[in-house]
Amino acid sequence: MPLGMDRGPAPGSVAGNDSLTVVAGHFEIGGLGLGAEKIVGQSFETGGVRLRIAATRPDPNDPTGEIVLYRFARPDGGSYCPGDGWGFPVAGSWSETGAHLRTRGQVAIACAGTVEARCVALGYRPWRHAATGADLWDYHEACVRALRADYCGTGHDRAGGAPVAVYDKIAVHPLAQADGMSFEAAWSAGGAACVNHIRAPSRMTLRDLRTECANLPRAHLGNSCDEREPALVFTKSRLP
Repeated sequence: MPLGMDRGPAPGSVAGNDSLTVVAGHFEIGGLGLGAEKIVGQSFETGGVRLRIAATRPDPNDPTGEIVLYRFARPDGGSYCPGDGWGFPVAGSWSETGAHLRTRGQVAIACAGTVEARCVALGYRPWRHAATGADLWDYHEACVRALRADYCGTGHDRAGGAPVAVYDKIAVHPLAQADGMSFEAAWSAGGAACVNHIRAPSRMTLRDLRTECANLPRAHLGNSCDEREPALVFTKSRLP
């Protein structure tokens, strides 16, 4: 997974805390690096909610050290992230339609186990570029759309829990084991570029796509959709 060494957009102060910045997948304070002992207790705003950093630890699955895990507390003391409560920051903000916006000073939280965090784990770190020079910000957004089966690019999850294999052609995340799976779709940052078959037909059908997805011309549905489609990431899933 060869990656460029850039660290993404120039960091800016986080909303609600002028001394806190997001660099790669962690917070820094006052330009002094990670400073875990000073990070805990800091607060900031995300999506209109004020959060406090309650705990921090290195990500054991990230040998680069770019990602640090945090527990975020809501004003009522509850955990912001579900499950074990850990997550990490990503610069920018997410729109209601699932677009990852390069909003300076804003921070989004990728909670452990969410599609945003899973796509980072697959290698699509939005603060980096691939060895080819490709900006992984858009690849990360396309991966999130793919895992959600957000064919129309509206932010809706149509995956229904069905297994899926995500891969690309720039050697960030090549196709691994996909036994019993067939080519499903090609994906851009705005949703599907074409769809061969639907992953979870109980959620949506190809006929639905023809009427609901403005981003999908009729000619880009069914057997005419294959890996030759210009796109960022691709998916395989089981045929219905």
